[in-house]
Amino acid sequence: MKKILSQLLNIKSGEEKIVFLLILHFMFIGVVRIFNSTACYSLFFSEFNATTLPYLYIGSAFVTTSISVVYLRFTRNLTLFQQLAITLTFLISVMLTLRFILGSFQANWLVLLLPMWVEVIRALTSLEGWELAGNLLDVRQGKRLFGIVGGGIRVAIIFGGMTMAMIVDWSGVINLFLISAFGLFGCLLSLIYIARKYSLVSPSDTSADTSSQTQKEAISYRALFNNRYILMIIVLVIIFNFGYYFTDNIFFNQAEVWYPTDKEFANFYGIFSSLSGMLTLIMISITGPIITRYGIRIGLIVMPITIAIGSIAMITLGTISTTILFWIAVMLYAAVNALDSSIDQSSNQILFQPLLNKQRGLLRALTEGIAGPIALGLTGVILLILNNVLNFSVFGLAGFLLVIAFSWLGLTVFLGHEYKNALVNMLSKRRLGGELLTLDSNSLRFLREGLQSSNPEVMIYSLNMLLEHDKDNTEKYVNKLVSHPSTEVRQVVLRKIEQLEIISALPLVRNIIRSEKSHELQSRALRTLVVLGNESDFDEVCRYLDHHNQAVRLGAMVGLMRSGSIEGILVAGEHLISLINSKIPQERVFAAEILGEIGVKNFYRPLLKLLHDEHPNVQRASVIAAGKLKNPKLWQPLIEYLSVTGIRRFAKHALTVSGVEVVPELIDAFHQKMNDRDALIRIVNIMERVGGENTLSFLSDKIDFRDEETRYNILVALKNLKYQVDEKERPRVETAIETEFSENILILTCLADTADNELVTMLHESLEHEFEQSRDRILMLFSFIYDRDSILKTRNNLSLDQSDKQAYAIEVLDVLLSQKHKSRFLSLVEHASYDQRIKKLQPKPPYTPLEIGSLLQNIITVKNIDLGAWVKACAIYLAVALEIHETYQTVVLATQNPDPLIRDTSIKALSTLKPIEYQPYLSSLSQDFIPFLTKAIEQKRKERQEKNMLSTIEKVMVLKKVDLFRYSPHETLVEVVNILEEVELSAEEVLFNKGDIGDSMYMVIYGKIRIFDKKSTFDYKIAGQSFGEMAILDKRATRSASAAATEDTFLFRLGEEPFSELMADRFEIVEGVIQVLLDHINNVMQKRIQNS
Repeated sequence: MKKILSQLLNIKSGEEKIVFLLILHFMFIGVVRIFNSTACYSLFFSEFNATTLPYLYIGSAFVTTSISVVYLRFTRNLTLFQQLAITLTFLISVMLTLRFILGSFQANWLVLLLPMWVEVIRALTSLEGWELAGNLLDVRQGKRLFGIVGGGIRVAIIFGGMTMAMIVDWSGVINLFLISAFGLFGCLLSLIYIARKYSLVSPSDTSADTSSQTQKEAISYRALFNNRYILMIIVLVIIFNFGYYFTDNIFFNQAEVWYPTDKEFANFYGIFSSLSGMLTLIMISITGPIITRYGIRIGLIVMPITIAIGSIAMITLGTISTTILFWIAVMLYAAVNALDSSIDQSSNQILFQPLLNKQRGLLRALTEGIAGPIALGLTGVILLILNNVLNFSVFGLAGFLLVIAFSWLGLTVFLGHEYKNALVNMLSKRRLGGELLTLDSNSLRFLREGLQSSNPEVMIYSLNMLLEHDKDNTEKYVNKLVSHPSTEVRQVVLRKIEQLEIISALPLVRNIIRSEKSHELQSRALRTLVVLGNESDFDEVCRYLDHHNQAVRLGAMVGLMRSGSIEGILVAGEHLISLINSKIPQERVFAAEILGEIGVKNFYRPLLKLLHDEHPNVQRASVIAAGKLKNPKLWQPLIEYLSVTGIRRFAKHALTVSGVEVVPELIDAFHQKMNDRDALIRIVNIMERVGGENTLSFLSDKIDFRDEETRYNILVALKNLKYQVDEKERPRVETAIETEFSENILILTCLADTADNELVTMLHESLEHEFEQSRDRILMLFSFIYDRDSILKTRNNLSLDQSDKQAYAIEVLDVLLSQKHKSRFLSLVEHASYDQRIKKLQPKPPYTPLEIGSLLQNIITVKNIDLGAWVKACAIYLAVALEIHETYQTVVLATQNPDPLIRDTSIKALSTLKPIEYQPYLSSLSQDFIPFLTKAIEQKRKERQEKNMLSTIEKVMVLKKVDLFRYSPHETLVEVVNILEEVELSAEEVLFNKGDIGDSMYMVIYGKIRIFDKKSTFDYKIAGQSFGEMAILDKRATRSASAAATEDTFLFRLGEEPFSELMADRFEIVEGVIQVLLDHINNVMQKRIQNS
């Protein structure tokens, strides 16, 4: 029953208790309102008639506004709970006082004020109830649940109305105030329970993601009125009150004629309230689905359209008879009340959600306690003028009401647009503002003082700014700092002397060459001297070509080669050629460094030779140098280095700095390397960084690229390049989106089939990652066809582990996306079971669960959708590990897959089987391939038996146990596996000693490692454990203890340099490492807090 009710009301798992408590709270509010309003209006109409209502509207405005102003001042520095509790206590006190006075005295003057008390109760209970609900529910929950929660009021009104006649006969009208006081007391008790159970955020609290400036603005009423969105909400409240109270006045004018005594009116009003409440419940049941499906804009226009229709009906049909006029007024008032408590109320409350807690609380108090009552007072003034001065009939009032309805309708159109903007603004991260520095005399004085700083960075910044903005004093600044004690500062100054050709500094430069102890400074000074010096300086520089220090020789050679002097080029060139042809690798490395420092584009031929050198150090130095020359002749070998571990990041940088001219070469390389996923991804990354029209044109044609990981990087590149399509290109993006949705359906069915199955946990986690990646790709595709900034802000916030941010993000999508995309995509991001998501994405045919064998078979063989190499590899591994024989033929066929991970996993999986188990299926392969496969399987079997070799899947499982990698996706760890080294130790063999430079971490596969210092043993590391993690994160780290094997041991070694290179390529690993470090910091802080 509970499940059926939750599905019917669209209440999600985990929300049941808070929804029940809020409904109960609002039911108590309903008890207060029905019995208070019945008592007040019955006593009032027994003494006065409806013509006095306009005066009471004006009085109500004054009283309610005064109370609200006092409320705002008094509660400004209180917590939310204190504010709400004091409000309820105040209302209980007044309610009991009213009962006492009216029961003890003949107080006609107080009876005259009773309708005002109805408005005070309505305003303050609305403020209290919705402030509580708005604090406990986020914007998405509010869309579904505000109507249900607010329905508690109508439930109470229905039962109150149905029992009103009996209660009035039993207790009398005056004792209805006691029942109202009981309702208020129930509100107070439920508030206390909720406050203890849930965290209530005070409107005066500061939102964690706002800057101090935003906080300051949030408590300023002036800031509220400067916000167009907030102003429109206030105007909406005012127009709503005009419409509501015009309808209210027409209704009571008609009701007074038909039911003149207090008992007759009480009975009629009770029945009317009950029937109106039933209508409200019906409306509440459809409020959530309507607003969720069609958005807040539909919710906002329902009320003004209803009032417009009712007004037209009164003007046209009401003239037929007074009975028809009465029932039209009754039906319109019932509809207005039903909508006010359902669709309109939910829509209006949702409008408050894109505001900061502080703004929301102030605005709610402002609208409920001040703007609303003022509108009520204005309604009274207008009614007095229309009725008493202009002698309007009910038809004239209906005509005026029609004008209000059309004005209301126009406002909602603009407000719907502003709501979207407010949501997007709420998602925006804190922005750091600042003005461009204007270098007036004071600024220049400040920068000159910076030249005296003891901090080299401050001095260098000040110098750069002064050289840019105070050029008349350039020589003065440079000559002053060229003899500065800081080597870092003098390096910068020498570079500036060379760039700006400051001849007056030459004596100082010569002095540095002759007397400076720093070889790096001598090197820089030699380069400067060659550029600026005369012929007599040439011989001076040549003497340093044979200097014992390499840095000094570098400065002399680079200076001479860049001097433009034929003699200098010949002399230095001779030395350079000798280095290039040297048999010593380090000298060839030096030659590459020289060519890079020279930086002359036409000096590419010697570098081409060095790029093809066999020594890795020479290759690396040559690639770095090639990035400085930027010659197109070097691009092809650089592209080849994109696949070489240890060098690829330098090749990537070298191609990137070449600019847009390199794009055609990259496009050709992309087509040539279709089977090298990693190379393709690096090519895409380079194209993203260089940009240009060719890049956009090429990448936009690849948004449906087959390989999902490459496709993801293509979409990221287009997103960062701010790609947006026109109507002509839109169909291609729409097709790509449909493909992603199809992939999501397949992934979701796989997730549903693997859920709660411990045997396939790794596969399930990998599918979850694929699902998140596919969802992310859809968002990036959306950014190409919808408002880019809004979509990308939602993308960022959906990735955060903050429910309120996610709720705002989903609401933005709800507003932005077309119905075609919205209904399906929201099912991917909102919390629901896999079955429910599948049903929303693909209602037919219905989802049918698969047995694990059939599931794995489908994953391995699926062709029209790319599930990723890692997911398929997992399925292959599990198919064999779980001994699912019907999948063996599929595994055999996978040995011919072009993807190395799938192919290698298949061969290693088959190596664990007996030949008789897979040999029957070899006939399905080509005859040429069978001998090769048989040999490969036997080789893997031998490695497993002799060395206990692990497959890639098994190595990833080992890495997942390492604390440093626990947040990294499985598929990303495949690349870590590729850079692991195997280490075998015999018993008592030392791995490293205390004080050694730490350049790697280790994972024990089998055996045992002792961590010790001299005779003290600190720890033992056994299979599945790791040690030395800090060594790959801190290059300066030294070993704090020694490590040695206590028995024959097999380890994996992960070196710092290849891991750093991998992190440069894979941000997912960086994110995982950062998360682990943050967890470590949090744990340390928690322990310190506990200890203190």
